Amino acid sequence: SGMLANYESSRLEIKRRRAGNDAGNGDPDEHTTFCSKTCIEGNLLADRLDQDCSEAYLFHGTNPEATLNIATNDFRLEVAGRNRGIMFGPGIYLAESCSKADEYSNDGDSALYKGIFAMLLCRTTLGKACFVEAPGDYQSKVTSGDYDCVIGDREKAVGTYREVVLFSVQQVFPEYAVLYRREMES
Repeated sequence: SGMLANYESSRLEIKRRRAGNDAGNGDPDEHTTFCSKTCIEGNLLADRLDQDCSEAYLFHGTNPEATLNIATNDFRLEVAGRNRGIMFGPGIYLAESCSKADEYSNDGDSALYKGIFAMLLCRTTLGKACFVEAPGDYQSKVTSGDYDCVIGDREKAVGTYREVVLFSVQQVFPEYAVLYRREMES
């Protein structure tokens, strides 16, 4: 598909650009490599990933209709933040944890998807990561070419989850759609 070809081209470009350049800007305290908690050795999906460009599988929560639209037509940056806001800038928000993605998931609008929630499991190329703790618009850190993604480290800041923000649709490929019902214990 065109989306996969665009993704693979972007992955190769980031890998080429970052080859041998994962030491950051020389600051020994700067950490620029993101190791996703979804990249567990021996995991059938993780074994397919290219660690040289920090490729990872991450979750994106949304509703069933949007999930199917994204899987068919790709992400659209111009609608970034319509669901929950843009804490770290107007980008594509992804999570290592499906429970974090579930916070952004909604049930469907149509009768067909009423009570059905959705998320995507996306293949992503993260490259050189800019780690931040405070909310703010960090898009320029990526668009300048200094970094390839932003990691909103809410885990470190407030004890919740890390969020990954990409500002290029070519860095994310919606590989799997997950539709589910929430089962709440009474």
